[in-house]
Amino acid sequence: MSDSKRALVIIFDHLEAQSELLPSLRFPQDFHGSGAQRSPPIAMIHTCLDGLDGAIKGFPDLSDEHKEEFFTLLRPRLTVLFRCLKFLMRYSPFLYVPPYLGRSQAAIRLTEMLKYGAQSTEDPDSLEQIVDFALAIWLNIAASLGEEGVAMSPEIYEDRYLIAYQPISQCICHDPSRTILVQKIDALDHKSLESLVEFFRRQCHLWPTVYREQYQQNPANVYCGALSHYVTGMMLLCKESDAFFKTISKSQVPNLMLSLAQEFSGGICTADDRNTSLPVEVASRLLQPRLLLADRAHWRIPEFLSRGLLDIITDSLLSALRTGSEPFEDWKPKSTASNPLKRLYYLAHHPRISKALIDAILSLPASVKDTLSADTGATGKLWNDFAREMKCYQDALDILEAGPLAICDCLEHDLDAEQSQDGPSVHECSWCQTAVYCSHQCQRADWEAFHRNECANSRVRRVDQEVHQFHISYRSRVFKLLHLQVMLNELGLTKPLSNQDWDGYQDGNHKKDIILFKATSLPVDTYHISAERAQTYTHMGFPLFNDDRVRAMIEQCERDEDAFFAASISSLGRYGVLTYGMFLEDFVDTDSDQRPLKRVYLTTGFMRVFDAAEGEAGYFNL
Repeated sequence: MSDSKRALVIIFDHLEAQSELLPSLRFPQDFHGSGAQRSPPIAMIHTCLDGLDGAIKGFPDLSDEHKEEFFTLLRPRLTVLFRCLKFLMRYSPFLYVPPYLGRSQAAIRLTEMLKYGAQSTEDPDSLEQIVDFALAIWLNIAASLGEEGVAMSPEIYEDRYLIAYQPISQCICHDPSRTILVQKIDALDHKSLESLVEFFRRQCHLWPTVYREQYQQNPANVYCGALSHYVTGMMLLCKESDAFFKTISKSQVPNLMLSLAQEFSGGICTADDRNTSLPVEVASRLLQPRLLLADRAHWRIPEFLSRGLLDIITDSLLSALRTGSEPFEDWKPKSTASNPLKRLYYLAHHPRISKALIDAILSLPASVKDTLSADTGATGKLWNDFAREMKCYQDALDILEAGPLAICDCLEHDLDAEQSQDGPSVHECSWCQTAVYCSHQCQRADWEAFHRNECANSRVRRVDQEVHQFHISYRSRVFKLLHLQVMLNELGLTKPLSNQDWDGYQDGNHKKDIILFKATSLPVDTYHISAERAQTYTHMGFPLFNDDRVRAMIEQCERDEDAFFAASISSLGRYGVLTYGMFLEDFVDTDSDQRPLKRVYLTTGFMRVFDAAEGEAGYFNL
C-alpha cells in the first residue's frame, strides 16, 4: 500500500506540473502534431490518467480502510485532477473521436470514485468540488446540441448520455452531496435551470427512439432502468429544490415520462434489487406525497389521469389479485400513504381534479371495475371505498354542471326571495374577495352581524393563499357545499336526520347533533357531535366550531325545529378547508308505493381555510 501511495503522489505531481501549462493551449493546432510538435502536456496528462485508472480498477479488491487511505490522499488533489479533466472535456471535439469522448471519460472516472466512497467525507471543500464537477458534466451534456429523431444505437446513446448522467445521479441519490447539489441548483440562473429541464425533455424523445424497435421485437429484452433513473433524479430534485420544481412544472416532462412508462410497460425494471413494474415505478415517483405538497403540483393530476394514471393503478390492483400479494406493495413509500387512491381522493375536492377522476373511472373497462368490485378482500375494499366516495363527488359535479347555483354567507338569507329571482346573483365583498352574497341586502345584513370583524383578516389569508396557489374560487365553494349536501343525503338513507325520525332511534345520538364528515380519510369518517362538545372540538390542534359565525349557525339550528347543521373537512398538504352549512329537509315523491324520499337542501353556508403551519403539524394528510 505504501508503494501504491507513493506512485499516486508521483502521478499527481506530474498532473499538477502539466496542468500549469494548459492555459497556453488555446487553439486547435496546439492539440495535434507528431514528434517535437506533439503537445507534451496533453500526452503526459493522458499517461497520468491511465495510471489513475489502474488504481481505481483495483478498488474492488481493497478493504474499506485502504480505500479511505486512497481518498485521503486524493481529496487534497481534486483541484488538479478536475482541472485536467475539465480541460479535456472542454476541448474534446479537437482531441477525440467521437467528439464527446472527453466528457464520457471524465464521467466514468468520477462515477467510479463516487461508487467507492469519494463523497464519504465530512470535508466540505472536497464535497463541494465533487458536486461542482458532477454538475459541470451535467450542464455540459444539457447544453450540447442533439438531434432528436436521428437513428442512434443503444451503445452510442449510453456512451453519449447515460454515462455522462451517472455522476449527477450518484450525487442526487446520496447525502450529503445531495444537500450541496440542491444549494448549487437553487443558485443557478434561469437559463441554466431551463437547460437541465431540457435535458430531461430531450431524453423523453431520444430514449424511446433508441429502444422502441428492440422493444417491439421482444419487450423482455429491453432494460428500462435508465428511464426509471431519470424519473427518480427528476423527482428528488423537484422535492428538494424549489427553483428546479418551478422550472419543470412549466414543462411537459412529467407527462412525457408517464406516457413512456405506459408504452414500455413490458420492459425490465428493477428497484431494491428486484424486478418491478415500470409504470408503477414511474407513477409512484410522480405521486410522491411530498411532491404533492408543493405549490401548484396538484394541477398536474388531470394531465396524469389523461395519460393513463388510473389504468396503472387498477392494473396494479389486478396484479395483486392474481398473485395474492398485498395491494400497492410496490408503490413508494412503503407505508399507509403509499395507497395512490387515497392520494387522488384527497385532491378530489378540487372540481377540476374531481371531473378528471370521474372521467377516468368511467373510461375504465367494465370488466376491470366488475372484477375489483366483486373482490371481498383488501384489494376490493380499497377500490370500493374509493369508488363509493367518488360517487358523491360525481353527484355534486352533476348538480354543479346542470346550472348556476347561488350561495350566500348571510345567516339571514331569504330563501324565498332567492327563489323568486330570475337567476342566481352573486355579490362579492370588494375588499377581502372571500365573502359572497345573493343580494346587497344580505351583504349589508352580514356586514353588521359578522363580516365587519372578519374582513381584514380574511383579506390577509386570501393573499397568502393566492401566493401558494390555494385560493378557492366561487365555483369550488359551490362544489364543496354541494358535496356536503350529497353526503348528507347519502347518510340520510341509513340514518335519520330530522326530528320526526329520531324518536326511538337507539344509537345514542341526539336529534340536534352536528354532523361532521372528515374527507381527510378514505373511506370518509362521519361523526355526530353535540353542541356542547363542539365548543372545544379540534382537528389536529385546530378548533373547528369556535368561530362567532359558526356558533350563531349552531344556535339558529337549535332554535329551528326543522334545521340542522353539518360540516366537512377536506385537506391536502399545508391547507385544510372547512365547509359549513345549514340545511332543511324536504320530501320528494317517488314512482313507487313507498313513502316519499327525503332530501336535504342547503339554506346557507360558508367556508374557512386553515393553515397547518398555525397548528400542531406542518402539513395535513398526504
